[in-house]
Amino acid sequence: KSYDSNKNLVSFPTTKSVPYKVYRSYRQLNAKLRMVTATFEQLTCANDWDKIDPKRVPSVAKFRQRKALLNEKVKKAPTDSEDETGNRHPDDAKRVQCRQTMREHLKDPSRIKTTGLLPHEIAVASQGAKSTADKDMQQALWEAMVITYKERIAKIKAELAEKEGEASSAAGPLQNAQLGGNMIGIADVSGSMTWVRKSPNRPLDIACGLTAFMSQVASPPFRDLACSFSADPTIIHMRGMSVSQRMGHLQRHMGYTTDLLKMNRTLCNLCVENCVPEIDLPILVIFSDEGFDNQCGVTASNYHTTHETIIRYWYSHGYKRAPTMVYWNLAASNPNKGTQTSKNYPGVMFLQGWSPNLFDYIIYGEGAETVEIEVVVDGKATKVKTSSITPWMTFRKAMDKDTFFEPLLKILHLSREKNLSYYTRAPNVDDLD
Repeated sequence: KSYDSNKNLVSFPTTKSVPYKVYRSYRQLNAKLRMVTATFEQLTCANDWDKIDPKRVPSVAKFRQRKALLNEKVKKAPTDSEDETGNRHPDDAKRVQCRQTMREHLKDPSRIKTTGLLPHEIAVASQGAKSTADKDMQQALWEAMVITYKERIAKIKAELAEKEGEASSAAGPLQNAQLGGNMIGIADVSGSMTWVRKSPNRPLDIACGLTAFMSQVASPPFRDLACSFSADPTIIHMRGMSVSQRMGHLQRHMGYTTDLLKMNRTLCNLCVENCVPEIDLPILVIFSDEGFDNQCGVTASNYHTTHETIIRYWYSHGYKRAPTMVYWNLAASNPNKGTQTSKNYPGVMFLQGWSPNLFDYIIYGEGAETVEIEVVVDGKATKVKTSSITPWMTFRKAMDKDTFFEPLLKILHLSREKNLSYYTRAPNVDDLD
C-alpha cells in the first residue's frame, strides 16, 4: 500500500519501484520471525534434528519426510541391530534422537494430525513400507485419520439429530439421523482401474484405500466389511487387520471385468443370511471408473437400466425397501461411461473425488426421508421404498456451501452480460429445475 496525494491508503502503483527501506524492513522482520518460529525446515537445515517436535511438524511434511525423520535410508530398511538408531546416520546423536522422539510420538494416534493426507496415500505407503518403524508410522497415521473421521461422523449425526428435532412436528427430510454410518465400500478391482495414472494415484489405489477406510469408520454392524467388485464379487471380513492387510485382501481379488448385478446379489445374500432388517440396509458405495459390463438390459417391449434391475432383485428377495446406491466415479477421463439414473431419481447419489470428507454426503443421504417409487416386477407395477436422496440433492448440498457458491455469485454480479447480475441462490434444493 501507499498514500495518495489526499493521504488515503491505496494499492501501490505498479509503475513505481518499491523503496529500498521497505525491503530492508521486510528482511529485518523476517529475521525476527525466524528466531522464534523454529519451523521444520529451519531445524533440519541447521542440523538441529534433536529439537524437532513431531506435534509441530505438518502432517504432509511428516509423511513425505518420514525417512529423514526416522533416520532411515530411502531404499534400504535398517537391520535388527540398527533398529534403535536407524541406518541413515547411525552415529549422529541428533538424528538418532529425532528417530526415537518420532517413534514415541507414533505410539498415541490420537495426538497425530493428518490434515492434507488422503487414505489411499497412507494405504499404498503402508504396502511399500520395509522397516518396522515405517510400518508403525503408516499404521499410526491411518488410525489417527480413522479417529478424526469418527469424530466428524459424530458431529454430523448430532447436527442431523438437532435438525430432526426441530422438524419433528412435520414430515422433515431427516428421519434416520440416528443411523450414521450404515455403509459398505465396494472397490472396483478390474483391469481398467490400473490403466491411468501411476501408483499411488491409480483409480485402483484410490478405490481400495477409500474402501478400506470406510470399513473402519462404518457403524458397528457393518464395520470391517468390504466387497471386491469384479467378475466374481467377494465379501471380505477385515476385523483385526492392519491397513496394509486390508489393501492386500482387496487387491487379491483382482479381475478383468465387473458385474454390477452379481455384486448386488452377493451383498443381498449377505443381508438375507444375517437377517438385516429393511431399515438397517447399508448404503452401497461403489468406487469405480464406472466401466460396467452390463450397463443396460434392453428388449423391444421393455427398457430398463441396470439400476432398476438391481431394485427388482432386492425386492424379489424379500426387501420392500431398496438400499441407497452411491456411484463414486474415479475415472480420470471416460467419455463412454454410462449414467445409471437421472438427476432426480430417488435412492441414488453420484460422487467423485479422492477425499473421505465426501462421506459426509453419504451420512446426509442416509438421514433422508423414505419415499416410494414404482418398478415393474414380473410384469406388474410394484411400489418399492427407498431414500428420497437424489443426485441433484447431493449436488446442491455440496454447492450450497458459501465457499463454493459465493465466488460464483460475485462473478455474475460483476458481469456486464445482460441479466447475469440478477442471479441469486435458491434457498432450497427443490427450488430449481
